[in-house]
Amino acid sequence: MMERALGERMLNHALVFLRQWAGELQSSVYADKIQAIEQNYTCLFQYFLSAEDPERNGVLDVMTYDTYRLADEMYAEMRLKRNLSPSLQGFNPDDTDATLRYFSACPRLQDEDLNWLRQQAEDSTKTASTLMVMAAMAQNLRTFFSEKAFLCLIELIGSENTLLSEQALATTILLLAQYDVRIFYFPHLQDAFVGQIGDGEHAFEIMCALAKSTKENLKNILAREEIQEEDLPEEIKEVFGEQFAADSLEQVVESMSVTENEYIATLVSILPDTWVFDELVGIDEERMQIASQAYLNAGMMDMMWDSKEKAEEILIKRLRSEHPMPQDYLNYGHLCFLKGDRLLAYENYREARKRLGSAKKFMSLFRPDRRSLIDNGVPTDEVYLMEDQLLRE
Repeated sequence: MMERALGERMLNHALVFLRQWAGELQSSVYADKIQAIEQNYTCLFQYFLSAEDPERNGVLDVMTYDTYRLADEMYAEMRLKRNLSPSLQGFNPDDTDATLRYFSACPRLQDEDLNWLRQQAEDSTKTASTLMVMAAMAQNLRTFFSEKAFLCLIELIGSENTLLSEQALATTILLLAQYDVRIFYFPHLQDAFVGQIGDGEHAFEIMCALAKSTKENLKNILAREEIQEEDLPEEIKEVFGEQFAADSLEQVVESMSVTENEYIATLVSILPDTWVFDELVGIDEERMQIASQAYLNAGMMDMMWDSKEKAEEILIKRLRSEHPMPQDYLNYGHLCFLKGDRLLAYENYREARKRLGSAKKFMSLFRPDRRSLIDNGVPTDEVYLMEDQLLRE
């Protein structure tokens, strides 16, 4: 929830979690930092309602980046407080099990830890153990976002050891997919990755291989009955064909680790829309054709209205009627938003929320229209900024 809220730049929502953490940590320092962000964010929104400012997005990006950093710091401390992660006392490099536990679960990998891994990677006699530590660190990064550890992994893409290089590349692609929205606020990581992959041909092949492996993972999900075949999108059904035999599904379950299941399971839905996909495929027609065979695309929603003028005519009549509905205020708010009148949109959204009686009921109507608003020209950051404030009412 925290990652999603910050990815959508809904800082108010994210700060709710941070205030809870600050209370558990009993830290006035964190409480002060949270309050400072909240005050700046409130000022930004008030200015947003009444004035145009080309610098606003940049200010909001910096504010979001700072909140990410604060959330990472607090989450690491929370894990330590709850005894869910190793302490920061380091590890014994002669004890393989202890080393793997440390690299997979330590919330704050230190510079000396990462330098030790770099040295290990240079020793060809330690390739097997280095691969295990890299895998452990990748598991860590899926829980604790660390710029330093991420950069270390990207550096290892350039290793002369092919086994290490390919594991680092595959793992980085998966992590970039997982953190696609967040990575926008960390351009130095984007630059480092682009610098390592060159023209990206090899990375593109790795990406497609990872995507194809989702077919096996979906079989695994079906085998565990987490989803029924009739509930799958038609595109996926076409790939699978008829129902699989139970014995073959059991074999798939046994052949895949829990960790692999968890992070590959999301690739079908997220990788085609991510930054790393755009970077490796872009507008290259040949690559796009190859990638289309590896991915299962869901398609886009229809536009909200074919005619904004006709919609406005109908909505004004409904709002002037004796008993306008909350949905009428919501839709008129959408129309105002599309026309650029943010203040009037905000007031109509507030009226819809008031008539519905709760934020939960309002958001059940507002959120399905997000995509339509964006498709019709409302900037994504403005949609989330408006929603964040309406949640706060």
